[in-house]
Amino acid sequence: MTRTAILGGLVLIVGALVPNGQAVSQTITGEWEADFDDRRGWVHLRLYEDLRRRGQYGLSIDPDEFADLDIDDLEGSSAIRFELRRDAGTIAFDGRVRDWNGWGDFSFTPNGEFVRGMADMGYPDLRDREVFSMALHRVSRTFVRDLQALGYRDVDTDDLIAMGIHRATPEYIRQMAQLGYQGLSVRELLQFRIHGVSRDFVREMADAGLEDLRSGELVQARIHGVRPSFIQDLRDLGYERLSFDDLVQARIHGVRADFVREMTNLGYDLNFDDLIQFRIHGVRPVWIEELAGLGYTNLSERELTQMRIHGVRPEFIRDMAELGFENLPMRDLVQFRIHGVRPAFVEEMSRLGYSGLGADDLLQFRIHGVRSEFVRGMAEIGFDDIRVDDLVQMRIHGVTVDFAEDMLEEFEDVTVDDLIDMKIHGGRWLRRLRRNRRP
Repeated sequence: MTRTAILGGLVLIVGALVPNGQAVSQTITGEWEADFDDRRGWVHLRLYEDLRRRGQYGLSIDPDEFADLDIDDLEGSSAIRFELRRDAGTIAFDGRVRDWNGWGDFSFTPNGEFVRGMADMGYPDLRDREVFSMALHRVSRTFVRDLQALGYRDVDTDDLIAMGIHRATPEYIRQMAQLGYQGLSVRELLQFRIHGVSRDFVREMADAGLEDLRSGELVQARIHGVRPSFIQDLRDLGYERLSFDDLVQARIHGVRADFVREMTNLGYDLNFDDLIQFRIHGVRPVWIEELAGLGYTNLSERELTQMRIHGVRPEFIRDMAELGFENLPMRDLVQFRIHGVRPAFVEEMSRLGYSGLGADDLLQFRIHGVRSEFVRGMAEIGFDDIRVDDLVQMRIHGVTVDFAEDMLEEFEDVTVDDLIDMKIHGGRWLRRLRRNRRP
């Protein structure tokens, strides 16, 4: 006797049970789509477990793995039936195809012998979707036995399926062991396969002089693009003693052979650390050429880096030149950026009557906090046309607009010098205030 359960469009037909309580005649149904790539010889398959297309599986399979399928004979429109027969069970496909694009329904029937065999090897409670995934991803009893023979006896079900997905096969494990990478964990194996650590790659890196890389370093090499060709390019340019960490940093920050050559053509014979700093801070050939067009030539590596760190850009140099600051030394440009001397600040001070200020004056204003609000506020209470040096001294000693207003209420004919002196010698002025207030 059988019963049918419908779960959101995913149909399970549950039949007889084997003695240990496992279902051996379950059927999973759903929908499929496929692109039959006759030029590359692949079937790009997508499976959907329910009508809302949740539980999607996507994979590419060699057409020779299917039964009753000939992708060379799929031109035009026709009905199609074919099967994917694996140790875990059989997936039957029924539908239509039009010009190498197919769609339809599928059904998966698990292999009861596979389920029982997996139970004997330590996987007694496989769920239907796990068996289905094992069929899709070539997890067979032979696959599991060979893994266990290699020492992988406690691999959980999810990792086992992941090893099938990424083809971390017993053969691959043996290849890596022969190259010196014995006893890799499941996680390390999966990282190897995900990032493309192949036997050929390991050998090529060894031939390039990196024969003792740790497993994590091989993965890093693949992630960041450290390839033998890249290593050789840098060696040809004179960077022959770079460590593995140096090579990774070079890739992370974009040090490429073309970049080095362009810098050499501009007269910069850079050491490796300078190359990294240039890339981190955005020192590029086109930027150096633009600076040269503005008159800034023969800048040192440190000067170029400082200019980039502090935001000295060609447009900033041009804006300051339009305000009368032409041909400023590089040091002044960097100081301007550090202390906030911007075109807007210069223009604001000019509107307040402070035009024609020199670079040092502007820097002193910014360093000591002479802002437009302070100048404007002092003018509103009668202190206008204050000398540049006095403005700086007032701010150095803490003269504020509020302080000046308070002093004007207590004393007559207060001058800028008085305000500064009050802040420096407050006690003397306090005694004078007390004397003036005696009856």
